[in-house]
Amino acid sequence: MSFLCKKSDIEEQNKTELDDFYDTDLEDGSEQFEKKTKREILTTEQRYKEICKKLTVSPVSKFIKQLSGTEVDLKHYGLGDIGIQAVAIALEKDFAITSVCVHDNAIGERGTKSISKMLGPNCFITHLDLSSNPLGRNGFEAIGQMLFENISVQVLNLSGCSLQGKEIEKICDSLKHNLVLKELLLSYNDLGNEGTRLLGSMLAGNKILETLDISWNGIKAPGGFALSGGLRINQQLIKLDLSCNGLQENGAVAIEEILTFNKKLKVLDVSNNGFHMKGKLSEGCTVVFFVRIHYHPHPHHHHQRHHHHYQLHHNHHHHQLNHYHHHQHRHQHRHHHHHEHHHQLNHHHH
Repeated sequence: MSFLCKKSDIEEQNKTELDDFYDTDLEDGSEQFEKKTKREILTTEQRYKEICKKLTVSPVSKFIKQLSGTEVDLKHYGLGDIGIQAVAIALEKDFAITSVCVHDNAIGERGTKSISKMLGPNCFITHLDLSSNPLGRNGFEAIGQMLFENISVQVLNLSGCSLQGKEIEKICDSLKHNLVLKELLLSYNDLGNEGTRLLGSMLAGNKILETLDISWNGIKAPGGFALSGGLRINQQLIKLDLSCNGLQENGAVAIEEILTFNKKLKVLDVSNNGFHMKGKLSEGCTVVFFVRIHYHPHPHHHHQRHHHHYQLHHNHHHHQLNHYHHHQHRHQHRHHHHHEHHHQLNHHHH
């Protein structure tokens, strides 16, 4: 795999512009583009307008205006599969755009394939937001293949894409070999224990990923232990968001294991999981081995879920890791402490 990607290479490719159109294969039938060669070099805008003509779709003026910068933000634009295909083909040989957000655009499997194919030759886009789109099983397969080949995407947002269990398998397989992706956002999906098992296996082999958000994914205790197994080996992940799942008391043991064996993890959110562990308890979030000292609302677009990011620091002096041997022992200890407290109150009143 070559990691060299030069502007001159892209310009050379543009000399034979529009020579490799994608198969439309959309709802209107099995139309295909004939190969067409243009000797002049086209700008991304010119290329986009040519493609829109071939696809018989109206050009999006906002997209054209944003081509003068480095970010494309078309969230809530209703592009659909055909609209995103035009955008994807236009960006394939662009070397200025580094960030693409197409959140909530009714993009399905075909549109996802177009985006994934575009990211094969394009090695300038570093941030890709596909959240809140019904990408579909084949779409996730295409993304997995893209992650195996791509050498530029560092942040990938697939939150709220109806990603279920085993559908993440191809993505996880590719991430065992991917050398660039640092942040993967998968909140508001339905990964469950099966998907989390695949993620745990991926983490054991991945050496690049630093941030993983799998909040709101219906993950139970078995999924927590699967992550624990991967994080015993992984010493790269820095931030893990497991909030709003269903780990419960049994899952607390898995969290303890993660913090015992993994010394790299700096930020862990296990809030709203149905258990409490000794440590810093504030605003409903219990974090073991960490002390919350600052509150930072994370800057985010309004389409993303509202959540808090906290700066957490290890405290060696006041918060030691407690070993939870079994649930009954913890229950008896809390009951004894509660009874002793009431006895002292009664004695005081007497």
